[in-house]
Amino acid sequence: MKKKRYIMAKTKRAKTKEYLLQSYLLEHQEFSMSFKILLTALVTGVFAVIISILTKSTIEFRLFSALSLGLFFGFVGVGFVMFLYNRKFNNIRSKIESLGD
Repeated sequence: MKKKRYIMAKTKRAKTKEYLLQSYLLEHQEFSMSFKILLTALVTGVFAVIISILTKSTIEFRLFSALSLGLFFGFVGVGFVMFLYNRKFNNIRSKIESLGD
């Protein structure tokens, strides 16, 4: 009986350590994903500026098109990445929480 309790306690401690490690790794992945989201928005903005410069229009039109294209691609890109981000990490988080129980 004591041996069974000892094994159960040891298993629970191992699960707790694994839970803490996976929680830490998940936080690190979330930070990395946030950085990738910001980088995606920045790259789409720069891409929009390059497109507007290559169209050879007036400066006002270039600025307007760069702003509008940058905002459009930036918001669409960030929205899509956030959708994937939430879906992925909610699945991972639910698995980790079930492990901690």
